[in-house]
Amino acid sequence: MADKKEKLFSDFSPVSTEQWMEKVTADLKGADFEKKLVWKTNEGFKVKPFYRMEDLEGLKTTDALPGEFPYLRGTKKDNNEWLVRQEIRVECPKEANAKALDILNKGVDSLSFHVKAKELNAEYLETLLNDIQAECVELNFSTCQGHVVELANLLVAYFQKKDYDVKKLRGSINYDFFNKMLTRGKEKGDMVQTGKALIEAIQPLPFYRVLNVNALSLNNAGAYISQELGYALAWGNEYMNQLTEAGIPAAIVAKKIKFNFGISSNYFLEIAKFRAARLLWANIVASYKPECVRDCDNKGPNGECRCAAKMAVHAETSTFNLTLFDAHVNLLRTQTEAMSAALGGVDSMTVTPFDKTYETPDEFSERLARNQQLLLKEESHFDKVIDPAAGSYYIENLTVSIAKQAWELFLSVEEAGGFYAALKAGTVQAAVNESNKARHKAVAQRREVLLGTNQFPNFNEKAGDKKPVEAKCCCGGGKAQQLGHAVPAARSGAHPVQKLPRYHGAAAARDVLGAQIKGGGAIEAKGGITHHKIGTGAQGGGKIGQGGGGALQIFADQQHALHRVGQGGGQLRHQPELAVQLVFQCVLQRLMTARCIHQQIGALGIGINLLRQLLTLQGAVTAVHVDNSFSDPIQPRSRRRKARSGAVSRQLLLSYRFSSESS
Repeated sequence: MADKKEKLFSDFSPVSTEQWMEKVTADLKGADFEKKLVWKTNEGFKVKPFYRMEDLEGLKTTDALPGEFPYLRGTKKDNNEWLVRQEIRVECPKEANAKALDILNKGVDSLSFHVKAKELNAEYLETLLNDIQAECVELNFSTCQGHVVELANLLVAYFQKKDYDVKKLRGSINYDFFNKMLTRGKEKGDMVQTGKALIEAIQPLPFYRVLNVNALSLNNAGAYISQELGYALAWGNEYMNQLTEAGIPAAIVAKKIKFNFGISSNYFLEIAKFRAARLLWANIVASYKPECVRDCDNKGPNGECRCAAKMAVHAETSTFNLTLFDAHVNLLRTQTEAMSAALGGVDSMTVTPFDKTYETPDEFSERLARNQQLLLKEESHFDKVIDPAAGSYYIENLTVSIAKQAWELFLSVEEAGGFYAALKAGTVQAAVNESNKARHKAVAQRREVLLGTNQFPNFNEKAGDKKPVEAKCCCGGGKAQQLGHAVPAARSGAHPVQKLPRYHGAAAARDVLGAQIKGGGAIEAKGGITHHKIGTGAQGGGKIGQGGGGALQIFADQQHALHRVGQGGGQLRHQPELAVQLVFQCVLQRLMTARCIHQQIGALGIGINLLRQLLTLQGAVTAVHVDNSFSDPIQPRSRRRKARSGAVSRQLLLSYRFSSESS
């Protein structure tokens, strides 16, 4: 029987790539192969319609092994375990403690507490962590950036009082000097001074990470994958560069850095992103030649610490992709995103509840979010196999392509003075905002498909009481900014971060549209959203600092509108305003081509000039209009950093190649 089965393979003769291309070319019947079948990603590289074994030739990625430098295939050797994290915003420490104990019995093994700085003290922390076995769960904390050292001291005192084995304690404190500069246009404190004090304070807890790279902010703002990765690497290298210059050993700095990435909806590219991230970060850290601070068998040829080169990665599903309308579709989006992160080998993960865009998640939505990860573990066994994507012709090539794009961006930032200088110059903010605008436009024009939003939407749904939630201060305090209102400027000359203009509901938007067509003026939102042009691209997180959420406008009676317009003539001939409004709705959602619209308008007897106006309005609507998004560049501080030598960048450029053929 075995022999018989064996013969099945011999019945098929080998087919060369040339033969495949001949067949494809014949089937295209003269159409251009590049235009028809080759996909150019937002990241700028091309993806072929098929890959074969020869596409792996020369790639260095195929030489990697799990748990071995440069950790392309993960930092673990024998499993693909990750921690299931849930966030708790602490209003009352006793209530937060009760909730934490409850969810720890429901599959969570990583907690993230957002604590109010003004309430921090030993008693507060004891109440919050009462009966939580810290040796069995990862504990992560965030608070006001000016109080992180205080928090570290309180944690150390608490764990020492409880007589825990510090080698079993895992967790983090979310100190990120650069994130507030990025999202709020504020530069507060001194990174080197605070970083040194924080590392010293947390020293009794060797496995606590306290320097954070919150690339999640970039992801939620609409950055492309290569941008998120490239800027994240420059972000982390800024910590390495400044703190090693201040005299802290490179190995210690590297082991205190934690990366918090977002997960976009691009399934395969996200898998490749996490693989490329570990690869590139390992090489960046290696360039500092970190020395082992204790005896370890994981050393490089020159005795450098290879453990320091391991990237600690937490991943969180993106709010950019979440929709306010047909919100249960968010479950599909976050599930595929979680799959990408799991297959990509992250260390911990947070799945955003599906209703976070328009309300505070309740117990039910939080349970669903937890169970999404538990299903991947318990039902699909994603935690058992390390890097199952390894050897895939497609994903291995994606990994190299993303790595190259991100590397080029990283080097350009370094050669321009580093991440800190780029933030002050505004180049990072400008680049991400441009990507945000392009992605919103792509969604509005259906060049980027979002299920339930611009593909198979529920036309009968109305917003009702749903409206985007307001962003909250990262410290756990009050509101950071009101919807549609400005954040106080950080200093003279700095502009506040603005949210994207968003619809508050289908009915309201429909009324606005009708009023503006009748008035014949520019399309501006009246009432709930003032002084902004209406943009259809309100999908997702919008600009950095807004806290996520939102939805692309879907007209509740769109199907009916399309039907009535398609009738042509009739009573609509005598109601041009209504006809224009109905046609406009179809234009907005790309349900009619320009030719079709021309025909319908001709049938209605409205005229070509009105068609031109309509298409002009279409451009005004589909192109997202925002007066201001990221802050202006931050003014230089009195303490000027010395100019970079660029030694690290040049060394990296010369030291690492992605293949045996390319540099």
